[in-house]
Amino acid sequence: MRTGCAVRRRVLVAARRADVDSVTAARRVAAHLTDVDVVVGGEDHGALAEGESPDAALVCDDVSVAERLAARQVPVVFLCSSVVDPDTWPSTVAIRCRHRPAWLPSLWDGVTGVGTMAPVRPRLARERAGTLAVFSLAGCSAAEARHYASEVLRPVVDIWRRRWPGEFVVVGDQHLDAVNEALGDVLVDGPGDGLGDGLGDGLGDGLDGTRVRSVEEVDVDDAHAKASWFLATPTLTAATLAWARRTPLVLLPPATARQQKLVDALVPPWRTPVPVTAEDLARAPTPDAVAVTTDSAALASDDLRGAPRVARQVRQITFAPV
Repeated sequence: MRTGCAVRRRVLVAARRADVDSVTAARRVAAHLTDVDVVVGGEDHGALAEGESPDAALVCDDVSVAERLAARQVPVVFLCSSVVDPDTWPSTVAIRCRHRPAWLPSLWDGVTGVGTMAPVRPRLARERAGTLAVFSLAGCSAAEARHYASEVLRPVVDIWRRRWPGEFVVVGDQHLDAVNEALGDVLVDGPGDGLGDGLGDGLGDGLDGTRVRSVEEVDVDDAHAKASWFLATPTLTAATLAWARRTPLVLLPPATARQQKLVDALVPPWRTPVPVTAEDLARAPTPDAVAVTTDSAALASDDLRGAPRVARQVRQITFAPV
């Protein structure tokens, strides 16, 4: 007769903290790792005590963390969420893969992807309210971020809040101070500021909606499920949310060359998505009039199971290291 209980394996999940796509991809995979103890780390993987090592690790985009863990003989799955060039991927890890939806075959030629990494809960909340705005300024210099925040984000948010009042939550990754400075009075003084019982429920206690929130503290997938409208810079996070949940997406102008590359790649399946400007919003009768729709037959081949696929790879190296 066996006594006692088995010791649960520990998996370190680390992401590039200041990148919407990296943080979201890590969360989506971690949600499927229910048979291990997930330890959430960052660039310094400081979630573990000194001298401790996990049984395995999932590292999203951070090459240096992946290499350091591999040097300590920790089996690593390295997941690229579009940030890192394949030539710079770590060569010492057990498994390397990329978040590439099946409907974006032209984005990274010659790179095998895992398919769309969809949110773990595909359904929208029964009751939804407000607008979720998600921006990524990863890869922007400080000057570029200030320019984008003041010349692109501020006019769009200002017009949006005047035309369609209600809860408005802004979530971003890098250069939050610059965006807070550009949007501060718009968020505070705009109509409907603050979070009520709808969109703000999943964002934690004390978030009043008058400041830009970090993607590290806000679960974008959960917030999107509770929002009536979705406004975002071009990222895989935004594209996969819109496709997985069949919801409209109002695209902001790209902030970087990488985002422009994604917009170009979306042309075949999404029938020429056009990023909006403040002038577009001023003329639009409703947000739907300027939103991208995702009902193209070109998207039907994607099974939305990229996150479970990566989770299986993590389990493989956890319980049967290669």
